[in-house]
Amino acid sequence: MYTEKSVSLKSDFYTRYGETKGELYFEKTGIVCVVLDADTHKLMFPLDCCVRAYGRGYGDVLKVMDADTNVCDVHFVDGGKGAQVLYTTDIPDISGAKTTILYTVNKLLMRMGSAGRLAKEYADVALCDEYAQKGWCAVKSYGEVKSVPLPLIDYNVLLIRARKNKITDNEEKLKEFYPGEKERIRMAMAGLKECRTEVLFDAINESQKSIERLLSPSQELISVVHSTYAVDGIDATRISDYGVISFCKKQKTDSAIKRIKSECERALGYPVRISVVK
Repeated sequence: MYTEKSVSLKSDFYTRYGETKGELYFEKTGIVCVVLDADTHKLMFPLDCCVRAYGRGYGDVLKVMDADTNVCDVHFVDGGKGAQVLYTTDIPDISGAKTTILYTVNKLLMRMGSAGRLAKEYADVALCDEYAQKGWCAVKSYGEVKSVPLPLIDYNVLLIRARKNKITDNEEKLKEFYPGEKERIRMAMAGLKECRTEVLFDAINESQKSIERLLSPSQELISVVHSTYAVDGIDATRISDYGVISFCKKQKTDSAIKRIKSECERALGYPVRISVVK
């Protein structure tokens, strides 16, 4: 996919690595947004913020460079399986960014015959990359994955981050949480097959209630979630691995962000970071 950004990156690749011969490969991978999560069951899709990377095979040296920071990692390899890779990313500074970068680089290397199989930690990214293209999400159930319509054309996704963004895992509490989450995934999947986005939003909001009741998230995260409830344009909000994810009508995004920032600062005593990630 040669977008305006990737054309610029391609030019940068040749500036840094030169015009030597060799087929040039391109990969683009969006960061995974897990909307509903019951361990063996997940509903997820890739956000528009992504990693873009170019690469080509080159001798016995693997050279990977970050176009945004000029960071370069060089490793020596055997058998002529080296490569030159240049990547850039517009993903916010969140935990999933590194995994998405590594997946993208490794997928390029695999296509060039310079790497073996993808590691297990890339599983969700790989499933989204394969099953959840624009306008679709991936639903995982006991190892089986299906593509389901995701009509979010009228919505932006907001990522809201407080200072403490993680839920402490509790195995006993998760055992209570998972059965209800599986049912919400089933409900959302059935609704999305009919392009009924409101069914997905109901499932997300019900999931958030269950998170608060069973999983004991930080009070900061709960305050962020509650700050979105009275905001015009926000139709669904849930705590995620990245902080709080909110689905907001596009035409009301600017006013919603302003209101959420004001409400959060009043509740928490400090400003939260909000990124529009779709």
